[in-house]
Amino acid sequence: MGCALSRRPPAWAEGNEPLGGVRSDQLESESEIKVEVVLMPDQELLPGALATFVNENAPYFFVPRYIEFVDELPRTPSGRVRKFEIRNRGVTDTTWDRKAAGFTVKR
Repeated sequence: MGCALSRRPPAWAEGNEPLGGVRSDQLESESEIKVEVVLMPDQELLPGALATFVNENAPYFFVPRYIEFVDELPRTPSGRVRKFEIRNRGVTDTTWDRKAAGFTVKR
C-alpha cells in the first residue's frame, strides 16, 4: 500500500514519501498505517496535527494509526527508503497511537 500526499505540512522535511502499511504482530490488522516523519531542523509538529492534515487532504483510510518522528529514514546507498526496516521496527515506546489519543477520523 502506498500513497504520496500532494501537499505536506511545512515542518515535514521529507515530502512525497509514500505512506506504507506496517506489518507487525503488534498491529491489529494489516490495514493499520504507521508513518515515520523527518522534520525540518528547528521545526515542531504534533502527531495530532499531522493526523488532522492527512484527514483533510487525503482519503480517510490514509490517516495513520501510528506516527513517529525520527531523525532520519533508513536509506540504501542510492538514497531509496528502506521500507522493510521501518516495517520491522513496528510500534515503539515513542510511537503516537491515534486510537489511544482519542483522535476521531472524519469520513
